[in-house]
Amino acid sequence: MVSFSQAIRTCAKEKYATCKGRATRAEYWWWTLFNYIVLIGFIIVAGLLAEATHEKGFYALGLLPYLYFIIPNICVLVRRLHDTGHSGWAMCFSLIPYVGGIIVFVFTLLDSDPDNQYGPNPHNSSFYYHNNYQQNYPPYYQQGQQQQYNPPYNQQGYPQNNQQGYPPYNQQN
Repeated sequence: MVSFSQAIRTCAKEKYATCKGRATRAEYWWWTLFNYIVLIGFIIVAGLLAEATHEKGFYALGLLPYLYFIIPNICVLVRRLHDTGHSGWAMCFSLIPYVGGIIVFVFTLLDSDPDNQYGPNPHNSSFYYHNNYQQNYPPYYQQGQQQQYNPPYNQQGYPQNNQQGYPPYNQQN
């Protein structure tokens, strides 16, 4: 499961403008929570500054995070839709009055699809999931072939073909 800090790091730094790949439900919702916390904090600070100085221009300070958050919000939503097996264009459903936002909301609540055209399932693929969501998919995902892929690490996290044993140093004292 993705932690709060890991979701922020992924969305704000590593995949700021990346719509390629998949985002788990936890990553999407942690990022959304972080968005609201920052936005509410900026609005409170802007309101306090505006009231203290009697300058209405400080209210615009509360809108500054929107400029930073608009790109990663779109990208993490697209990656979340990819994770549920939908195209990123499905976010255009939100343009339908009254029901469109509900449709996209339901899509974000759905569980992850198994491996699909957008990459391996992050819940089942610990090799990709625990290595900072690297986009280094095996070649068969890029070619659309379905083959078995064996990561270079076993279930305990040790290299599989290590002839010297683990840890890989001389064990003679």
